[in-house]
Amino acid sequence: MTLTEIEGYRVYYGCIPSNYPNIVDIKNGTANAATVSSVPVGDYYIVMTTYDSKGLESTQSGVVSKQAL
Repeated sequence: MTLTEIEGYRVYYGCIPSNYPNIVDIKNGTANAATVSSVPVGDYYIVMTTYDSKGLESTQSGVVSKQAL
């Protein structure tokens, strides 16, 4: 998938590593930032993917962690 083929992004997150039950769909292939708000206080593990107009989705990125305060 090239940059011009990206239709959007999906951000997956959860409180347990390798378990991401929450999904934020960013339907903008040129977005370079997103905010996830209104989550309970705690530690979160986050991965993301890209997808194209045919619905093909990339593999997940490496995991990052973030603490919601």
